[in-house]
Amino acid sequence: MIIKTNYFNLNLITIQSIILIILLHALENNHKINSNMKSINQNTAVIILAGGKSQRAETIKGLRLINDEYWIDIQICFFKKQGFKNIFVGLGYDNQEYISKSKELSSYKHAINPKPQNGSFSTLQNTLIAALKSDWNHSLLIHIDHALPKATTIEKLLENNKYEVNKPNYNNKSGHPIVMSRAFCETLIQKSNSAQLNTEIQKLRLEQILWVEVDDKNIHSNFNTIEKWQAYKRELTKS
Repeated sequence: MIIKTNYFNLNLITIQSIILIILLHALENNHKINSNMKSINQNTAVIILAGGKSQRAETIKGLRLINDEYWIDIQICFFKKQGFKNIFVGLGYDNQEYISKSKELSSYKHAINPKPQNGSFSTLQNTLIAALKSDWNHSLLIHIDHALPKATTIEKLLENNKYEVNKPNYNNKSGHPIVMSRAFCETLIQKSNSAQLNTEIQKLRLEQILWVEVDDKNIHSNFNTIEKWQAYKRELTKS
């Protein structure tokens, strides 16, 4: 009986040791993945475009409040928590309102489009000109009236950096944010300010674009009207 008990205990210890080794190996791999994503995020520029006129929204889009925090600050803090160091905000209309009221804006670089009436592409160009003075490999583009994506969506978009443009796809429909290579961004600032980003992306060869499947309905959400904003605000405060 004593021999059997020792044999049983020995097997139990062996199994526990194997499980521990597996767990440690999994944790080690997870740490490597997280460290890799942190490195990628630090080498990615986040471009937030907030230069529009907010006509249909009735209020300045980025200065709407959720729990006494401005939306522009919530957006910036979201990306900051994901480990992004290079955050650039493109301003246009109401730029002084943004600068005077936002708590986070002063900590990051912002570019003011002197002619915001030329549209969002000109604001993008103006912001990229400022951003390209810094060292980064890819940019992640989002607009001020876009919903925040899931953190996993950002990870998937940045996992493969061999393409000129990475676009998220949910239920067979693409959305935002999109990832653009530095080389592609450099071509954009050479275009006419009346160009359209979607048109420039369509000029790329199919093999230069990656559609990334994500489980994230937020990539389709925008709130360019007060009704859409109120619906998104309710959803955000519930979670």
